[in-house]
Amino acid sequence: CFEKKLKGYFDCWQKGMFKEAFGFQNARVVTLAKSNDRIANMIKVCRELGEKGKAPRMFLFALESEFTSKDVNRTLAPVWRNANDDRLVSLAE
Repeated sequence: CFEKKLKGYFDCWQKGMFKEAFGFQNARVVTLAKSNDRIANMIKVCRELGEKGKAPRMFLFALESEFTSKDVNRTLAPVWRNANDDRLVSLAE
């Protein structure tokens, strides 16, 4: 289930496994969803992972419909929903 995957990514980050395996401390986990309801459910799970209901900043979500194969640069645009405050961010932030 997706919740287990999120927990796995979060655990890897907490244990420093990204740094050990890839040489970098932080990572982004970006997920595309078919609906806003699905994004809301995933954000809820993320907020349960963090302390005091605050989601880890590594998780970002966007609607599948925001992307096409003809506009691959859209991936870098501020279309990713931050799980903490629902603000849209770019992958470069």
